[in-house]
Amino acid sequence: MTEKEEKYIKAWEKTVAKGKKFHLIRTALIFGIVASILTPFMEYLLTLFDDETMVFDKDFLIRMGFKFILFNLLGLYLGNSSWKNGNKKYKQLISNKNE
Repeated sequence: MTEKEEKYIKAWEKTVAKGKKFHLIRTALIFGIVASILTPFMEYLLTLFDDETMVFDKDFLIRMGFKFILFNLLGLYLGNSSWKNGNKKYKQLISNKNE
């Protein structure tokens, strides 16, 4: 077993010890916050090449709230997928280690 695989096993055991709920919430919040911040920033960069200016009004805040909710839901899905894949990889490495 390689050193990289050993590190993965130890790291995944720490992740599992914190629990699936913690993993899902952390992944959802990180993804949701980062995506919610980057999206309007990218929209702003695109408006630099137009004659339009970006307006921070009530509609902007509503769109931001909607995006935050949407990106957090997507983050939950990504967190669940990474949990399943992480467990699968962990079990595979442990079975290879025991052989």
